[in-house]
Amino acid sequence: MRLLLLTLCIILFGGNTLRLEAKKYFFSNYNFCHITEEAGLPNNSVTAVMKDSFGYIWVATQDGLARYDGYRFLSYGVKEPLYRLKGNYVYTLCEDRQKRLWVGSDAGLDLIDLQTGLSLPASDLGAVSELSSLFNSFVRSVVQTTDGNIWVVTDKMLWCLELDSSGVVTAFYRMQAEADESVSRRLKEDFVPE
Repeated sequence: MRLLLLTLCIILFGGNTLRLEAKKYFFSNYNFCHITEEAGLPNNSVTAVMKDSFGYIWVATQDGLARYDGYRFLSYGVKEPLYRLKGNYVYTLCEDRQKRLWVGSDAGLDLIDLQTGLSLPASDLGAVSELSSLFNSFVRSVVQTTDGNIWVVTDKMLWCLELDSSGVVTAFYRMQAEADESVSRRLKEDFVPE
């Protein structure tokens, strides 16, 4: 029994020592800094963070979107003249195969060309009139699947956009929640394993 107790103590105290050494090693090899509004972030309340294929860090906040290049921020928002968004409360970010950033906010869906950093018109996707309600809805989440399709969760609808190799919508599907419930609640109820 004493041998077991001694072994347990060695493991516990030795484990803590190893953890402390690993922590020291990790933090001594990497440079950490806190980035806040003082450094140019639109708001300290961050809702999503993503690194794009060009190496930029995109930070979604409750007061706009920022692209960080490691030195400074480029801000996107409702009041920005060149880098305008539909809404400032940005919830979700997703890069597609065509190097476009899908930005979901409280006022709709925006597209940004990652090569130029400029907003793209919805007409670049084709089928503009059928998708106008999507681009002007409260967007909670945007995800790209392995087959290149874009799935969008809005306040009352789930959308699937099938894109061709050039990024144009070839077909879309939608599932609408009942009048008094949100799609996210319905998805949880419909897909809960029994």
